[in-house]
Amino acid sequence: MIYEFSNKISSKLIDKKVIKEEDKEIYTYGFEIVISSLLILIGMVGLGILLHQLLKVIVFILFFCSLRIQAGGYHAKSHLKCFIYFLLSCFFAILISYLLLDYERNLLIIILVLIESCIIILTYAPVDTINKPLCDSEKITYKKKSMITVIIQSLIIFTLSIFFNSLQSYYMVAAIAVFMESITVLPIINKRESEVKIC
Repeated sequence: MIYEFSNKISSKLIDKKVIKEEDKEIYTYGFEIVISSLLILIGMVGLGILLHQLLKVIVFILFFCSLRIQAGGYHAKSHLKCFIYFLLSCFFAILISYLLLDYERNLLIIILVLIESCIIILTYAPVDTINKPLCDSEKITYKKKSMITVIIQSLIIFTLSIFFNSLQSYYMVAAIAVFMESITVLPIINKRESEVKIC
């Protein structure tokens, strides 16, 4: 459905001579990504409003997506699966943070989670896709960016956990978001297949 709509937009732009016929596939893919991302964002905001946890959803999006841009990770085969994956990831991040809130050793768990995330990113990131393969130099660049991103995120979360105990539920969501994204770069999760990936 999203592809068809994106294709129609590209066709109309070609008819109006805004873009060239040979560039149609590129623009269609671009529109597809933009529309899919907007729908996911709307869904996430809707989830936040429904759960009365909008700020936590925003925290999840910021930490998850900022690392994903650099590290890559698992890509769903359809827009619907991508949509469901993001919503479930966010929901479980909020749920787990709620369950850990009163646990005495939650800070220790967060530290261990962040250390594990750094190790995974260092070992396996970045992950490219069939739609966007990376050359060797790009992989080196994105690996550095991935490491810098996950280290900065970990420092932010650790600093908040030490000096701002009242924000405990928020930095737990942030830590879980970082860990969830790092898991998606694991080879066992991110098996590269021949078909084109969407998300």
